[in-house]
Amino acid sequence: MVDFDAIMAKDKEVKRKAEALQMIRARATDISPKITGMPSGGGDGKRMERDVVGIVDAEESYLQSSRELKAMRKELASYLPRLAKWQHKEVIRLRYMEGKDINSVAERIGYEYRQTCRFIDEAKRIIQAKMS
Repeated sequence: MVDFDAIMAKDKEVKRKAEALQMIRARATDISPKITGMPSGGGDGKRMERDVVGIVDAEESYLQSSRELKAMRKELASYLPRLAKWQHKEVIRLRYMEGKDINSVAERIGYEYRQTCRFIDEAKRIIQAKMS
């Protein structure tokens, strides 16, 4: 069964994890310039190891969420041919397959926000009815 809210939540999760991964990578590769010629020391000498482990963990989490989102979208894609109107297909594709916000969807299909919301609601009802 297609859960449209779960698709949107997973899409947000994937985007959040991608941003976190990018931040972890940036932090791990950040090199601060030395102001003096004095040697720096201290610490436990394990920063690089912690950074690498952090990157690997973040990548694994991101990839797992991405695979889950891909599977959800693949299931949804199997229902698109059953929609008769091009507007229904396009709003579902843009909103749930590409993760666009409703304003972007409305702009792309050339309809106002309210009509776009109606297309989305109609398409979701049709898909849910055909699943039953």
